[in-house]
Amino acid sequence: MSQYGQKLPLRNSLNGGPSSGILVSVYRSCCTGPAGPFYNCFPAIMSDALILFAEKAYKLENSPFWKWVSSRRGPSDIERIVAGDWLAHDGLSPEALDSFCLTLRLLIQDQDGFSIRKVFTIAEGWPEHYASRRNAIRLAIEKLHVELNKRSLIQFNEGRNTTNGDVFDIIFYGGIAHANPGKRDQFRRLTTAGLFSYFVFQAFSATLFDYRNCIQTVAFHIVQYLDEASCRAMQANPSAQ
Repeated sequence: MSQYGQKLPLRNSLNGGPSSGILVSVYRSCCTGPAGPFYNCFPAIMSDALILFAEKAYKLENSPFWKWVSSRRGPSDIERIVAGDWLAHDGLSPEALDSFCLTLRLLIQDQDGFSIRKVFTIAEGWPEHYASRRNAIRLAIEKLHVELNKRSLIQFNEGRNTTNGDVFDIIFYGGIAHANPGKRDQFRRLTTAGLFSYFVFQAFSATLFDYRNCIQTVAFHIVQYLDEASCRAMQANPSAQ
């Protein structure tokens, strides 16, 4: 059993990204929403996309599902899982999982303008003295892609390896955050496959750790950038304080 009470060890733990306590404390000090100091004093350095990304990352970190998945808990109900209830794990709320995934969707799809890809595009335009922050964001995204391209714990593709990204796509887009017509049938098969579905949940949870670690690292460096940019703006324009 791992430090988070998982029967199977997940590939990444909370140690894979910045401390949530650091992110929360920095977030609260310099990123407090439309009434916060950045909006009031230095709108020229602000980007709504960066603020929205940090806000949603904060929401993920403090969500009921994340608290559940990163805490110790009792054994899963294998009898119910074998009978077709793939989410029969001690204390797990399906609604909490759905809510977590819907928030995650905002951070990985481009439609709303503050996805991982969108904020990295913004970071690429930061001045050179923020190069270390930009590079840290790039490395976090590259690490996520490496993890998603690895061979999964479970295999269901015919003729080729199933990757972690394949598992994520079927579960996430086939029945939780979306109900994609091309993925729905396979989602149903995988999540009602008796004992196999236990391992499906473990594999899917592992990809959520990968996304979480990337998102929290990106959010951490966004917030640090905003803090540093604020200080520079105050130094350049003391009368705006």
